[in-house]
Amino acid sequence: MPRQTRLAVVLWVCFFSSTLFAVSAKRGPDETFEAARDRNLPKQHIFTVPINPTAYEAAVPLADLDPASLPTQYRARELFEQIRDSRYLASPMQPGFARRSSWLYPQDGCWVRASVSRRLAQDKGFGELKKLFIFGTLRVKTGNAPGGMVSWWYHVVPVYSDELGQVTVIDPAIDPKGPLLLEKWARTMVASADDATYSICSPSTYDPSSPCEEKDLDADKHAVRDQVDFLNLEWDNLLDLGRLPRKELADSPPWAPSPPAKP
Repeated sequence: MPRQTRLAVVLWVCFFSSTLFAVSAKRGPDETFEAARDRNLPKQHIFTVPINPTAYEAAVPLADLDPASLPTQYRARELFEQIRDSRYLASPMQPGFARRSSWLYPQDGCWVRASVSRRLAQDKGFGELKKLFIFGTLRVKTGNAPGGMVSWWYHVVPVYSDELGQVTVIDPAIDPKGPLLLEKWARTMVASADDATYSICSPSTYDPSSPCEEKDLDADKHAVRDQVDFLNLEWDNLLDLGRLPRKELADSPPWAPSPPAKP
């Protein structure tokens, strides 16, 4: 095979593999939910009646959401801090510099953060977490994006049931202080929790086009690969905000306690 042909094949494979399992959550500030959905999801994931519904196809109003299958988590605070603070990822752009998940790049990549987080929880002995998807005209105020706002058409996070049976999520990209109950979390994105639809899916459901109930044995591999891109975007995002990525992405994240004032 000629060299130029081989190069074209390699570039096509890299592009296809990097987008096949990555349905972006970004929505333009003036873009409707429907337009963002149609731009990102294949038509068969919107207008067909599926045998095995995807995360999007399984979405229902909050009143119809069934949390009965959620695992109960008794070490919620410890779990949250492990997911938020663990530096176990790497980017070739900063060799030897261990990274957390891309919490300081809220613009996109929620599906990657949810996947690496649930895998970390499993590896640390917290058991399995499911995933909660929310769909709608989502908008979040944040100090970690230019303009102080991000817009999504969907978002996904790890989810569990707390000791009182309440649906609880882990989402340091929205609130790095601690876990959030479902309705409070939803209201950071929409005026009312009833202004969105939701699906609770299996731990390995990757994005809105993935089957909600089937096990995807390759999801973790996709997440590790895709996370590298978002680690690089996170670094550049902090530079664009006039901040110090080598400081904030190391031991001084925005949620770290301030050092005591000197006498």
